[in-house]
Amino acid sequence: MAERIPNVPKKPQFDEILRSDNSIYYILEIEGVAIFPVNAISGLGIETQVVEFTDGDNPLTHKRPGRFTYNNITVHNIPITKDLPIYDWVEITRHATDTSYRKTMSIIMMVDGKEVNRWNCFNCFPASFVYHPMETEAALYADMTIAVEWFEDA
Repeated sequence: MAERIPNVPKKPQFDEILRSDNSIYYILEIEGVAIFPVNAISGLGIETQVVEFTDGDNPLTHKRPGRFTYNNITVHNIPITKDLPIYDWVEITRHATDTSYRKTMSIIMMVDGKEVNRWNCFNCFPASFVYHPMETEAALYADMTIAVEWFEDA
């Protein structure tokens, strides 16, 4: 792959983003539209509050599940381009006066170019968008944390 010039970013194509030796990647899809592929997404999961209680004179502390919380996810190494739809989503969220910023999003796991798993995430919105350090090629990428109200395996 040809070396990219750091200060002249161009719209990356799927094959430019992914290393040729990487057979596993993820496609982020928002409202049914594939936005871009990435090599790393973290945080997808569920946490359960543990409620402790005692029963009468029994010295044993009992535990039961409480409220569930779906973790925020972080999409790593988003390619920076002038016309990236993610920017629009961030701006809609910043200026929202209604719930139009909440989107349905899918994370699609691809192996050797074939979909092997999909997670549908609901009522999502950007929680943070952080550029990589402005040095060398790292400046061509950013990380985005997305708040997820709930998700399901599709």
